[in-house]
Amino acid sequence: MMKRFLLLAWIVLLFAPAAWSQIEFDQIANFGSRGISNLALVRKGNHFGMIDNQGNLVIPVEYESIGQFGANGVSGLALVRKRNYYGLIDTHGKLIVPVEYESIGRFGANGVSGFASVRKRNYYGLIDTHGKLIVPVEYESIGRFGANGVSGFASVRKRNYYGLIDTHGKLVVPVEYESIGRFGANGVSGFASVRKRNYYGLIDTHGKLIVPVEYESIGRFGANGVSGFASVRKRNYYGLIDTHGKLVVPVEYESIGRFGANGVSGFALVRKRNYYGLIDTHGKLIVPVEYESIGRFGANGVSGFASVRKRNNYGLIDTNGKLIVPIEYESIGNYGVYNPKWALVKKNDKFGFINLEGEVVVPVRYDDPNDVE
Repeated sequence: MMKRFLLLAWIVLLFAPAAWSQIEFDQIANFGSRGISNLALVRKGNHFGMIDNQGNLVIPVEYESIGQFGANGVSGLALVRKRNYYGLIDTHGKLIVPVEYESIGRFGANGVSGFASVRKRNYYGLIDTHGKLIVPVEYESIGRFGANGVSGFASVRKRNYYGLIDTHGKLVVPVEYESIGRFGANGVSGFASVRKRNYYGLIDTHGKLIVPVEYESIGRFGANGVSGFASVRKRNYYGLIDTHGKLVVPVEYESIGRFGANGVSGFALVRKRNYYGLIDTHGKLIVPVEYESIGRFGANGVSGFASVRKRNNYGLIDTNGKLIVPIEYESIGNYGVYNPKWALVKKNDKFGFINLEGEVVVPVRYDDPNDVE
């Protein structure tokens, strides 16, 4: 019996890997427990390494921790820690990313599958899967690629100012703005708002300033009823710009209404010193800014007429801004109520009728409109 046992022990020692006989470990984990089937985690004291199924030491026992292969988004890489700094190794134990970072993020978490964030002295950069620094470690924060509306851009922050980088790490927009909005949020897919010293401008996807940073606010393109126009505000006055950043309507109005709101698609109401006028889509004044109010075209029963008020008296204008009915009536009724081509007017508490040319066809002398013959 003893001879058989000695013979078996001799066979085991003969075929056992030499490496296992030379190194003693405090603990050997199961093969595959770290994501690679032929590697096992080993511990000696407070340090870890990995051996293969032949007993060869593949990863030296020098790390405070070894993470799961693939946990960082790349199947062949694992996070390692030494003196509270992190790096990345491959399945051969080769350091792909040196152990010098306070943290290493997951590949793809920033919106690009081959990039991971790294942190050093509380500043961030980006590395690729080869460990190459794509974005230098100099930013207070790096946003997610695509979060600003362009898949290849990410916001970066330095000294509380923002810029944009592309996937090559190149600064597309310099780090000089207090904020950078989302591309497309202003109604044009290739534009984003930028803020500096509390003033706003617009940049394109090349980082070029399309609208200078000089406005208190910039509205959404199309919000005024014309897709290529946006309102701008300066010293509490408003104007309109086009998609080239050109001022179409000067910044001189207290308010600018929506094009079409007055019944003509190409007209917008403007206000200055509490008086109203109408502009067209070229910014030209069609109706001078001199009226206390301007009604909607068509509201009086004729599509091309609108009421205007001055010193509490009313008249009618056409779509050329021409006065059809002089401003001398206390009220002007709708055409078609009494006669298809007549409108009731009131002056000095007396009633009469006017025609479509603004001519008095029934003298304004009746106390009651029903008394008109």
